[in-house]
Amino acid sequence: MRLVAAHGRSESRNPDVNKGSEHSTSPNTGSSPDYSAEGVGSAHPNVDDDATGDHQSTTAESTFSLDIPKDVADNLIHLYFDKVQAWLPMLHRPRFYARYMHGPGGGLATLEGYSLEEVLIFYGIFSLAARYSSSSYFGSAQARNRGAPFAETARELYAKARALLEPSSLPYLQGCILLAFSFYSNGPCPRGWLLTGICVRMAYELELNSLDEEQSNLLDAEEWSRTEEMRRAWWLVWELDAFGSSVSKRPYAIDGRKMTVQLPVSDEAWFSNTPVQSAVLRTRPALVWKSLTDCPNQSERAYFLIANYIMALVYDMTSGSEGAHEKERQELANAIACFDLSLPQTFHLETNSVFFDAGSFAGRNWIICTRLMLIAARSGLASFDARVIGKQQYAPTNASVIYSAQRERELSRVVYHWSPEYIAVSHPFIACMMLLPPPPPNKMLLEPESQVTRDMLTLVLSKYAAYWGLGAVLLRKRHDPRFENKLLTDIRPSESDRQSN
Repeated sequence: MRLVAAHGRSESRNPDVNKGSEHSTSPNTGSSPDYSAEGVGSAHPNVDDDATGDHQSTTAESTFSLDIPKDVADNLIHLYFDKVQAWLPMLHRPRFYARYMHGPGGGLATLEGYSLEEVLIFYGIFSLAARYSSSSYFGSAQARNRGAPFAETARELYAKARALLEPSSLPYLQGCILLAFSFYSNGPCPRGWLLTGICVRMAYELELNSLDEEQSNLLDAEEWSRTEEMRRAWWLVWELDAFGSSVSKRPYAIDGRKMTVQLPVSDEAWFSNTPVQSAVLRTRPALVWKSLTDCPNQSERAYFLIANYIMALVYDMTSGSEGAHEKERQELANAIACFDLSLPQTFHLETNSVFFDAGSFAGRNWIICTRLMLIAARSGLASFDARVIGKQQYAPTNASVIYSAQRERELSRVVYHWSPEYIAVSHPFIACMMLLPPPPPNKMLLEPESQVTRDMLTLVLSKYAAYWGLGAVLLRKRHDPRFENKLLTDIRPSESDRQSN
């Protein structure tokens, strides 16, 4: 694959150029690109063509071409909005389609004439959506490896953008967000950590952290819709920061107490440009569960973000070198209980049928993920309690085992309601919730159903591992005792991980 940069920003969108560039590799030619992890470098020559002498030096005013067959690009864009948007809800589908997807058959109008920010977004989309494609273009590559060459091209585009694009813009940030999720979904890595830091600073530069310091205008639907797009970018950056900092046990880059951004509404309301009044996150532990109380916005993702924030509070409190005061711990424990009690009826798994189909799976997955995040928050607090009590030398020796067994039972109950075919289209970061501590040496301390529960969670991880490198890393940590006490950031997918199905 090769990206061609040409001088002069062109506004033309000529559908005749959709046949693909002369450098494109099509499955019809009999030579497919190498989509194995080892073939990434050869599949993606550097996008900077200066060394060839064929092009003048690239500037921010250059335009770029997508070096991919048009039918494959169209398929990946549709797959992104059908499957990835369900857990990475950043782009406004109607606006995106109106701008780019007005060519023959509802596909791209052109493969040429795009800005640097636009191609960064496109290749980020391709890198995340490729794992869901059944196109022969990808040959026999495993699903989780199909996006690697696109991610590599996106990385090269990002390196070019760092030198050329100034100041920050929302499209530039969106391209970086897509690339950061692509990095992290393949497994915690320095690239993801560093790029997340850049995203945080860009978001602050764009002042996304204070979008709703003044009351939003719901009268102008278009203005509301574009502000909602900025809110979504902020919350995705916050998610990246929360995930990367938690798994690496490092401080958060975003101060959660200093953000005034309304929680996102449903995709249905956003795509139809139907303004819905939302609310900012109330960041104090005692108040966080009240964030959406009596609020018109009742989107499942908004509730998930509150659960994620509560989990971040637990991590922040329990990872401090000075520990936590009893009052703080109790306040957070009460916040978890109050949030659970205040969840809408649709989140009650035992009394509501959590029905999954193509039209409902996004919301249903957010319900499952919210439940899993709450379990992790309770477990983190319980483990902290066990450590504190243990240090005080009056806890029973099997306290941590009791807490672990309780977590197993709760996880088992939630997974029971999860449709297996929709696990791979849920948030890849949630795979981390499936990782349990190793069983104790004394097997008699385990509940009788413990082994089957652990087998169930391993099967969930296997679903993730088929599509996401992060799942493969977690599965390896789950099975290999050598990685028992290692951080996820210390583990990389092995050769057997990449070649297993």
